Amino acid sequence: MVAQRVIEIVAAKAHGAPAPPTPESTLEELGLDSLDAVEIMYELEESLKVSIPNEQVKEMRTVGDIVAGVEALVAARDAAAPGAAG
Repeated sequence: MVAQRVIEIVAAKAHGAPAPPTPESTLEELGLDSLDAVEIMYELEESLKVSIPNEQVKEMRTVGDIVAGVEALVAARDAAAPGAAG
């Protein structure tokens, strides 16, 4: 679910990209700049109800990096939720 949502949001921002985003695609290859990256992270935060630390954003270079980072945040959020198994 997270990977699909990330790709949907990135693809919407990269509508002029020469190819659809893949996990190996860098934001730069997709024609996205730092403002686009901030907007993507904001949309992901709103959509998936997570908070992405700025330090982590700086490390996200590819679509796969974003997926992995957001999946980890979602997992941590779910694990910390009241009534979570564990």
